[in-house]
Amino acid sequence: MSKWVTWVCALLFVALLSAAPAYANTTLRVIASFSVMEELVKRVAGDTVSVNVIVPRGEDVHRWELTPPNVLALEETHIVFYNGLGLEPWIRHVEAMSDDELTLVEVAREADYTPLIISTGQYKGELDPHMWMDPEGQRPILM
Repeated sequence: MSKWVTWVCALLFVALLSAAPAYANTTLRVIASFSVMEELVKRVAGDTVSVNVIVPRGEDVHRWELTPPNVLALEETHIVFYNGLGLEPWIRHVEAMSDDELTLVEVAREADYTPLIISTGQYKGELDPHMWMDPEGQRPILM
């Protein structure tokens, strides 16, 4: 198992475990920013958590804007897992309205994985936030 997989699994486990005592009598409610993060959380946590997704399948995670139902769901959530590296520009609004009871986990920052560099176009030279598109970055999703 690669270091990246081990690190992400450990991170998810610690985040879920640290929130467990406070919510012992309730289901841990988790939000994933989009479907790839949802799959990652479900593969690690299984049926022990309730996972919802902010950006619906088929929508553009780069251009999504929070809706009132998203905000209401965030108010009832314990942990938010998001990719990071600028993939979800709307996450800054979640950060601004979060309180001490909401844990935000930027998976790309916490992972032991060096993203690819974008080689062409307007973002040339920047880190590619689509880490799951690299075979090493997608390993936890496929396993």
